[in-house]
Amino acid sequence: MDDRPFKLQPQPVASRGPQTIEEFIQRVNAEPGGFRALNEADIRKAIEERNNAPENDEQDDDVDMEETSDTDDAPEKDIATVRAELLQSTEGALRTSNWALDFISLLISKENPALASTTLNQHTRETVGVGTLGATVLGAPTALTQSRIPDNKMMVIGRRLLDLDNGVDTALAASKRLEKETTAEAKYWSEVHRVSQAGWRTAPLPHDQGTMSVSFGFPSAELGAQGVAPLRRAEDGTVQLEHGKFGGGSLRTQVSILENDRVVGRSSLPDPLPEGAPLEDQVKDSRDTIFAQELWHELNKEARTLSGRNVRLRESSITYAIDPTRTISIELVALGEIESLDSEEAHAQDYIAERLNIGLSLQLTNAHRLNEQRATEDTFPKKPPPAQYTLLAPVISYFEHEKTVKETMRFLIAYTSVLRSAGIDSFVEMHEDDFCLTPGHSTSEVTDTTLLDLPAAEFDLRITPQSRLEILLEPSFDHGTPFGIYLWPRPRPEDEEPEIKQEEEEELDELSKQEKFEQEQWERDHPAEAAQLKEQERLEKEERANAPPNPLAEFFPPYTEEVYQNSSAAFWYLHSAVPRALTAHYLPIVKDFVSASRIQQLNGETPSPKWQVHSTKKGIVDESDIYGVLFDFPLNPATGFPELHVKGVFLEDPNPNDNGEQKVKVEREWVWTTEGGPWNGDENNPNGIVDLDTVVKQIILRGPTQELPPLGGLGTGTTAPGTGTGVMGGGGPGF
Repeated sequence: MDDRPFKLQPQPVASRGPQTIEEFIQRVNAEPGGFRALNEADIRKAIEERNNAPENDEQDDDVDMEETSDTDDAPEKDIATVRAELLQSTEGALRTSNWALDFISLLISKENPALASTTLNQHTRETVGVGTLGATVLGAPTALTQSRIPDNKMMVIGRRLLDLDNGVDTALAASKRLEKETTAEAKYWSEVHRVSQAGWRTAPLPHDQGTMSVSFGFPSAELGAQGVAPLRRAEDGTVQLEHGKFGGGSLRTQVSILENDRVVGRSSLPDPLPEGAPLEDQVKDSRDTIFAQELWHELNKEARTLSGRNVRLRESSITYAIDPTRTISIELVALGEIESLDSEEAHAQDYIAERLNIGLSLQLTNAHRLNEQRATEDTFPKKPPPAQYTLLAPVISYFEHEKTVKETMRFLIAYTSVLRSAGIDSFVEMHEDDFCLTPGHSTSEVTDTTLLDLPAAEFDLRITPQSRLEILLEPSFDHGTPFGIYLWPRPRPEDEEPEIKQEEEEELDELSKQEKFEQEQWERDHPAEAAQLKEQERLEKEERANAPPNPLAEFFPPYTEEVYQNSSAAFWYLHSAVPRALTAHYLPIVKDFVSASRIQQLNGETPSPKWQVHSTKKGIVDESDIYGVLFDFPLNPATGFPELHVKGVFLEDPNPNDNGEQKVKVEREWVWTTEGGPWNGDENNPNGIVDLDTVVKQIILRGPTQELPPLGGLGTGTTAPGTGTGVMGGGGPGF
């Protein structure tokens, strides 16, 4: 059958096996186990079974219909018979086509005889004749239908005109809609452009590239994902800022200062945004809201670690007790809510609360800025741990430092006033670093650095003209405010030459170059202040160079290797330093005064006794350690202020009118306070106060001589402190 020009059977069905290697791999992977389930033995077995199997039944089914019909026919026909049948069928078809041609030609002959005569059979023309057969149109037009033709044409024209009008209206509506859409789109993008020009970062949303968004938070923040808001377009083209997870309310942190549970200071809050506010204002408000939420979140985390420093977490606030009466409260409030009546009034300490609120915000801003700077370094980890910001600790340290400075200043003022009431030339001065902008840094960075690195307070204390101290209060976030007490004069920093390694020296060289450059720039910008500072440094250097040695270096030197950790330890040293300083001050005066007085009084016949420092270095006594003067500088627990106590043991005539009576040993005590000292005995001046020089000289002048036998020291008796009178009997040991 393959030699036939055409076949009657359908096209063969395509093979069901894989056509490509890719399809083969997909089928194998679809089988249970995939390629892992295949092994060489199973594959060889499958190939052998396929080769040995009989032919498929499909070949039996796919047989030629003609072969089947040939096998069914009993005897084969003769070729002549087949030819006769074929010719008979052909002649029958020819006759049928001729009859159809004659029929159509007769129909046409009535209407168009000339055309029909070309195809009409001659025999049919002679037998039937031309025009004998015709056809009539059933729907032939009548007079009525002919009269309606113009109306129908007008209707068609009108219909076309209506369609044209509708098309024009549709085009106009489309153009108006396009114009409206263009105007709205231009308005939308103009607002987005203004936001971008204002400094905000705009970009398509990562999950929706067709929607723009604005970023107003810090990427390194823990709530950084909430700092991105979509910019949706309204129907009129205005931009609608979606607030995301933090909602549409405006939040701010508010700091309040309370005294005895009464508000005395509160930071201000901005007015809520009105409806229809500009997009830039909405973005700023959203930025401030997310920033306030993050600040509140970080403050809550830090407050949990500061319970030991009087920080407490309330239901909706964080409180810090400055002292038993004053408290700082931090809250997260919503703008536009009903506020208390006292918040609408001005308070005396509103500026302090305002500065605290701004300081906390600046600290968080600077912390994020430092994180972004570290992220650019090569050593920064790809997934850094959550940052723990220090925001409340500097504020607490600031108040603790301020409290310590005020307490120290109050103590030193009382300290020097007691000495001045006794006639000692004592004074105290406080020096604190001035706040100035560092070149190359922004105001926020310098302000934050100043808050984090509080300036040290320095006190210049002069106990006596020879004994001077420098007290340095350096604040610390962890250890309060330690005290450094140094003798004056002390070596300047440039005079000290510590051993420095080469790497540290190179690093210090770079820092010194930077500091030198900044110092030179500051001097160029502030020539008057720079000249005044240089003159002050020159005078201070000369004063240090010409200053006599400090006697406290021998009598009672302070700790230099470590600082005093609190005010109690520092005040203990200052209390203990006064008796030693007075001893060192009066020792040379006593020696010179006694020598001159004895020579003048006795005309050189009686030598004066030798005076020496007491074993405690708190007074001056004679060689027998019985007579002399002792100094003490205790703290009065009733008033809380220091007092100067001077105790003297000397000889005195019991009856000044009788020159021949034997002198007796007496003990007397004088007390000077911040309010004054003992009366000098002048009846004409009831307010006259005896000074310490007079007391010491009287005690020394009335001391023993070598002609007098030593009497008993201090024993029993009575004392009249602060009155300048009082006699004690002998019989006990001396000082």
